Amino acid sequence: PGMSPTFPNNFPNEVEKAAAKSEYDWRLTEWSNHDVYKKQMRQCLEAAIPDESKFTEDPIGGPSFGNISNRDIIARLIGTYGRLTPKEIEENEKELLTPLKPDETVETLICRYKKVK
Repeated sequence: PGMSPTFPNNFPNEVEKAAAKSEYDWRLTEWSNHDVYKKQMRQCLEAAIPDESKFTEDPIGGPSFGNISNRDIIARLIGTYGRLTPKEIEENEKELLTPLKPDETVETLICRYKKVK
């Protein structure tokens, strides 16, 4: 949420001061919880997404997202694995249903399947 909220000093009456204090306390709580929510979101992303889809290699813990923000992780995942168009689905089906030719190796088949989204 940005910088910590500041509490203004000049109020014409106690009612407005109390209302401002209530708003300030609420925003301060929201601001302090922001880091907790970010950490929880990061843990959920790390747990839900398979290692082969992670972008960097952590020297201690294996595949991870490194210092990439949660928003950027989600944007990259959508950009990489987003929804397929009907044309892409048709192309994938065609690729998957093409039989292996006798002169092709299994590696060729594996490469062909890896190209499919």
